[in-house]
Amino acid sequence: MGTNEVKTVIAPGGVEANSEETLQIGTITITSDHNIYVTAISDVEGSLATIPVPPFDSASGNEFFVANYQPAPIYPSQIVLTASTSTATVVVKKHQGMSFNDLVFPGDFQYSEYNDVIRFLLPANQSVQLHCEWDCTGLKITTDIPISLLSGGQCTFVTNHDFHCDHIAAFIPSVDRLGEHFTMGPFMGRESGYIARVVATQNETNVTISSLGTLTMNAGQYYDEDIKSNRVIVITSTKPIVAVQFAKGYTSDGKLGDPFMIIVPPQEQYVNAVTFADFDTLDQYELFSYLNIIIDCKHVDDLLFNGERLDWERYERESYMCVIGTDLISPGINRITHRLNKARFAAFIYGFGEVMSYGHALDHQFTHISEPVVPSAYCPEDETEDDALGNLQWPRTKAGIIAQSNQRCPLNSERGKRIRDDIYKRARLHVLSSCCRNLGC
Repeated sequence: MGTNEVKTVIAPGGVEANSEETLQIGTITITSDHNIYVTAISDVEGSLATIPVPPFDSASGNEFFVANYQPAPIYPSQIVLTASTSTATVVVKKHQGMSFNDLVFPGDFQYSEYNDVIRFLLPANQSVQLHCEWDCTGLKITTDIPISLLSGGQCTFVTNHDFHCDHIAAFIPSVDRLGEHFTMGPFMGRESGYIARVVATQNETNVTISSLGTLTMNAGQYYDEDIKSNRVIVITSTKPIVAVQFAKGYTSDGKLGDPFMIIVPPQEQYVNAVTFADFDTLDQYELFSYLNIIIDCKHVDDLLFNGERLDWERYERESYMCVIGTDLISPGINRITHRLNKARFAAFIYGFGEVMSYGHALDHQFTHISEPVVPSAYCPEDETEDDALGNLQWPRTKAGIIAQSNQRCPLNSERGKRIRDDIYKRARLHVLSSCCRNLGC
């Protein structure tokens, strides 16, 4: 590819994640010798979704909290987990009020289950899709090897009483890439506002949403605020949270468009420049695209769009943060910059058409904000493991209690990892359930 060239590649059949298949045989890998921007586009009749694909190293992690929305009755929520070059031990921990009966695995997929935890091995360069019959928001997923997590649904209503449904999807940042300061603004072309959802990742997290008040949340809990007007909101928290913005279905205001979800980047990850490409839908209906930029109000006048001063059509503010919008998007490559190197902003592209919509953050930098989390090991009360593992010794820890940092479950050792891989090859995952109850063993 040449500089500023856009290339469309049709993915081979059978690799897409859908509601019928849960175990993905292969995963598409893209490599390049220069920096590139990749967007996955799901474009079928009457449905559209765009998913920015960040580099694996900048989007993977060891601890996630799922953000999603209530799916349509006949379509589940979907979570796609992808491992890179090493086999990962994945632990799914349900949240209050959720049953593992809501999670669907393929019949031949092997996993162990104990109380509120499910564990399985995810082979290198492969993906697995979990189905949730209900809203999976707040589901905690941890792993010993960094993985990526894609969350969404093939047919999702936002809100539950607004039609129609549409495909929503987005990569969820790991906890160490989450922030505490967010701004959301209205979508051009719509009049019914939007849904703001926040998901807590730690207990006793205080979340403030503009002048609407402050609430205290525990890990895995989420809160929705229905913003019914063209209002900008500023969200702050005392601990890292996931912030999600949902567009509503068209019956909410009778305007063109359907739901999509955007993972809103925190101010800690704002950028000084973004490059992106517009696209044409394969559908028969016309698509109207827009651009939102969130920036400190004092820096608005020095924004540049393709080298020229940016003219905006909508200007909204809350406190010192401004959200400006425009529909002046040129075909092909576009670039947003700022005259001041110190100025930072977030940019979002989105669009609405007949029974379809799309939206995502542009060039979101999933940089580390806190130290990466490697979950501690849970060890059983038993002193020894199953004989099949060579009678390895366990530290003396009470069942269900997190092991101290100076104690290691045997399968955390190099020898243990080799044993774990051998277990997978011999399809002996059931042995793991007798060994330990959470990640790291």
